[in-house]
Parts: sequence; structure tokens; C-alpha cells
Amino acid sequence: MTVITQFQDSRVNTIYTRVREILGKSMKRVYTISLLALVITASLIPAVSVMGWEINEEAKYGGTFILGTIASDPFQLNPITTTLSNTHTVVPNIFNSLIFSDADWNLHPSLATDWEVSADGKTITFNLVQNATWHDGVPFTAADVEFTVNEGWLDTDVTPYSPSIFGYLEGAKATGDYTVELYLSSPFAPILLYLSTTLYGAIIPKHIYEGTDILENPANMEPIGTGPYMFKEWVHGDHITVVRNPNYFKKGLPYLNTVIHKIIPDAVSQINALTVGEIDGVVTPPQQVDIWDEDPDIYLSNKRRTAQAGMYIIQFNMDSSLSPIVAGFSEEATMVRKALHRATDVDFIIDKIFFGHVVKGTSPFPSVIWGHTDVSVDDPREYDIAVANQMLDTAGYPVQADGWRFELYMPYITGGVEQQVAEYLRETWKSVDVKVTLEGMDRPPRLQKWGGGDFDVIYEGPYHGPDASVTTGRFYMTSNIKGYPYTNCQKYSKDEIDVLFKDAQTTTDLEERQGIYDDIQQIRFVEHGYHRFIGSADLVQDPYNGPHLVLEFGAADVDHMQQNIEGYTLVDLMTKIHGEFTTLGMELRII
Repeated sequence: MTVITQFQDSRVNTIYTRVREILGKSMKRVYTISLLALVITASLIPAVSVMGWEINEEAKYGGTFILGTIASDPFQLNPITTTLSNTHTVVPNIFNSLIFSDADWNLHPSLATDWEVSADGKTITFNLVQNATWHDGVPFTAADVEFTVNEGWLDTDVTPYSPSIFGYLEGAKATGDYTVELYLSSPFAPILLYLSTTLYGAIIPKHIYEGTDILENPANMEPIGTGPYMFKEWVHGDHITVVRNPNYFKKGLPYLNTVIHKIIPDAVSQINALTVGEIDGVVTPPQQVDIWDEDPDIYLSNKRRTAQAGMYIIQFNMDSSLSPIVAGFSEEATMVRKALHRATDVDFIIDKIFFGHVVKGTSPFPSVIWGHTDVSVDDPREYDIAVANQMLDTAGYPVQADGWRFELYMPYITGGVEQQVAEYLRETWKSVDVKVTLEGMDRPPRLQKWGGGDFDVIYEGPYHGPDASVTTGRFYMTSNIKGYPYTNCQKYSKDEIDVLFKDAQTTTDLEERQGIYDDIQQIRFVEHGYHRFIGSADLVQDPYNGPHLVLEFGAADVDHMQQNIEGYTLVDLMTKIHGEFTTLGMELRII
């Protein structure tokens, strides 16, 4: 079972901006109501397009932007070795991908000036920029792309997400100093979307990593990239600082001198730091939305245009050797999972934990992503304790002498929504005599528990965009059982599902693809009883009717905060941040 929650602002996280630049004040603050971190980027008119990116003619250079969105130190800062958010909060400042996508999923140049896909869909040729250098001054060339693909992305020890993202990628070959070809075994419909984000498609320097163990290279702790900012320092437990790259190949960018990523372990401390002006950007829990909505200096936008499709989930371990009661596809295990669906009051979670800031979900796929189908119509599984108790009796789990039917183990990250959901499940499942043993911990050890399968039930917040065949498939395809976080950690394995996801990845006919997605959603929800849905990403109201900021999101990875802040400019009433998010492509403007 997976309980899925999505903030209404997952498709475009609601942004609060406290503007102290107005009328001579001096600081800009950014707020989001999502548990996911992000930073906004503003583009102003007039602008000049240069090789696919924009330069603001009224830009003001200089300044420091301080973020408080990292709760713990990253393991390291090599972008191709992990998809963990604390790493990918920082590394998109430092590295580039070949291309990037805007708010409408249009692809634009970055390290590649242009590209061409062969008629059979199996070869992609990229022409590269000829003025990019690594931060140590060495020129960037096609050899770096060839090395990254062949020695990085295609090595599953280096890049554990490779089977799900690059399963059809066979290799790369530099055909000139600034031309490179990528070869696919089969047409792969979403490949360019995944190459347009540093979360998956960052390029690393061959001259630094060649002949070394990529996972142990010292550059993982002091990264060298081609991006708009250069690594300056990492004070463990306190902050990571990046500074302006004066030789950035996108001439005129960035504008900011410095971006500081403060490491603040809990949401309350992050909010307090922002309130007193120690930081400028923060991730906020949903209960802050209504509080800040009353503040006349805070601006709220609910304009959403992203395929990030973040989903908060509760998973049951599907490895019957580890979780024999809830795991597997037997009639008894399926009935247990469906019974616990019935014992979970989704409306209560939405109203009391998420303060109404989600819309009830209807499918394993988020409603904002293409291919979603409402599969809850025929099997709504409304909250009903009496029915849940009857189903557990039928499944063969009567109440024992100690007063419990069975016990489940759930590790959780202390503080915030995850702890609240865990405590709610413990209490509500008492109503059906199921004991939930909770263990609170920091995020790193909880991620290890998830990756290692050390749980019966667990809460997480992965995303499913830009394409469900890939980014949803990574959690359910047998080939992606890797023992790492954000892979198939629950060890779900079903041949039929594997085939369907592979078919969806290689089928270009939209009607045929929709039929495949319908089958996947029907099997995973109705037949296997694997999912329970709490919320989708749709926002149906505008909670603020005054002047507000409009945010247009444009790619897959809001929950990993794929930011590439390239500067700010001061115009009229507010300090604005201008930049390229290699995965977001956001635009900020006042209306």
C-alpha cells in the first residue's frame, strides 16, 4: 500500500515573498508552503535573448541570497551519484545539463547549442557551446559528455537511478571537440526531458574524474563544474557557500555575488531564522499558510504550471521475507492492506495535518501528470473501522491475547508532517487492533532505513514527473530494486507491471500510451490494494485576491529544488531574483 499526499501547490508551490525592498527597505524573503524546497527566479522586461537564455538589461549585479532549506549535510556534492534533495539543493548552482526546459516544457540550450534526433529515434546529436570552461579553467568539450555518460550514468554503482532513467541509453561518442552523439537501444519518448535537468543530466569533468573511483573522488566534497556559481566552502553542520563564476559561458550571468545554503535541522528553526532576517528563503509547513495569508506584506500566488508532480506516500514493504503480514500479492496480504486503507481517514489527514491544503487524490499517478486516470471510482475505500475489522478477521488475523492482531514497524523523521502522519497512523490503527511501533530519527538514517528495506510501513515524498513511465516506474520496476533511497525500496516486483512500464516508455502513440497507463493504475490500486491516496496537486481556489506574484514552473524536480540562481535585478517595488533553474525554468512577475 502507498498512501499518497500532494500539496495543492506541488504543481506550483505557493510562494510567499516578504518584500522589504519596498520603499527603501533592503531585503527580500521567499516562502513556500510545501515541505519541498525551492527558490524563485524572476525575469523582467526588457530582456535580451542570448543563445537561449535571457539577460535583463536593467540588472543590478551583486548581493547575497541566503537559503535555509537544507536540514542536514549532504553526503557529498556529485550530482550524478544521487537524487537526494540536500545534495540537489546545492549542485545545480555549480553544474549544468546539456539542455533545460521552461515553464511550458519547451527545451532550450545550455551546454548544447542545438540537437537533432535521428529518424529512428535512436541517435541524438548535440552541438556544444565552445566557450564554456570548468571552474579550474580547463575547457569543456565533448569528451566530458562522453565520459559522463559512459563512465557515470551507465554505471549503476555510480548512478543508481540509471536503470529507470537511462535504461535505453547505450552510450555516447564524441565525434568532434564540440559534437557528441548519444545512442539508444530503442526510441525513448521522454529522454530529452530527463536530459534537461541537473537532477539526472548533469555533466561532470573528465579531467577530474578519469582514472579514479568516481564515488570516492575528493572533488565530490569540493565540486568543480561549469555552472554560474563556484564552490567556495562547506562548513559542515552550518552552511555551504557558492560564489559568482566570472567566466560563466552565459555572458552577463549570474547577477548575485553569493548564494549561501544554511543547514538548519528543523522547520521551526528555519521559520524562526527567516522571521528574524537571518535567511531569505525557507521551506514552511502547511499550517503557516493561513497565518501568513493574513500578513499584508506577504504575497501569495496559486498559479501552477509544473510537471514535477510531487507525491507524499506511505509505503508498505512488499518483500515478504521482511514483512510477511503486509507484503506480497497473496489474497491475505492484499486484504490486510485494503483493510488498513479503510482504517485511515484521509479527510482527517487533509484537514488536520495539511490544514486543507491538498485535494483528495484518486490515482497512483498525480492528477497533474499526463496519463492520470481516476481509478478510485469503482473502489473508493472510504474510512470505515467496522469494515476494516471485518476484513482483518477474514484475512486470518484475529485479536491475540495481548490485545493486538499484529505489529508493524515505522521509522520516521522527527518533526514536521512526517511525524504527525506517523503518530496519526499509530493511533487510528489502534482502532483495528494493529500495533504500530514508531522510531523517530534524523533524515539520513531514515533514508538508510528506506533504502535498505528496514520498515514495514514508511512515509516519503518522491515526485512523479515529468513522465510517469520513468519517474513513477522507478518505484515499481523490478530492475530498479537497488537498495538506495528513491529506487524500488519496497521491492515491489510484478512481471506484468514491468512490461507495462517498459511499453509505456517506448510507445509514442498517445492513445496507446494512455491505455497502458490505465492498466498500470488499475492493477496497482484496485487489484493489489497497494496504494492509499490522501491528496493531489490541484488547487481550486485563490486564497489571496490582492496584488501577488505569479510563478510559472516548468519541469520535473521542484522537490529537489533544482535551482540555478543566476542573479537579481532591482526594478520598481521589489528586489527580484533572475535566473535559470535547470529543471524549473520559472518566471516571476507582478500582476
